[in-house]
Amino acid sequence: MGRIRFRDLAGSVRDGKLDGDQITAAGRQYDRDSVDILPPVEPSKIVCVGRNYAKHAAERDSDVPDRPLLFLKPPNAVAAHGDEIPLPAGKDRVDHEAELAVVIGSQARNVDAADADEYIAGYRKTRREPTASAVG
Repeated sequence: MGRIRFRDLAGSVRDGKLDGDQITAAGRQYDRDSVDILPPVEPSKIVCVGRNYAKHAAERDSDVPDRPLLFLKPPNAVAAHGDEIPLPAGKDRVDHEAELAVVIGSQARNVDAADADEYIAGYRKTRREPTASAVG
């Protein structure tokens, strides 16, 4: 069973629990195929860290920087499970490598590794192609 965020047939956004093809939210049952699955959160911003490990820096033929390379993504860059990821205008491919984002669902500090799952709202994947020329 997992946490899920969805829009019901009336257009209301709800949080629920997914068990197989059934969603339970506020005491009601929904069929997974009858709702729109949404990203696990609606972020105000997305802060990313680039070239933060040696193998990635080597791929780019550069050194690991002394400080993290931070960059932003717009909130609408988040896609829901099963959403198509459109290519930017003028692009005919995406990079072979994807990135994984861990969506933190609540504030946390000094959390034991065994308890970390309690703070994870979901996982997101992204394509790296748009950042390749900017990081370059």
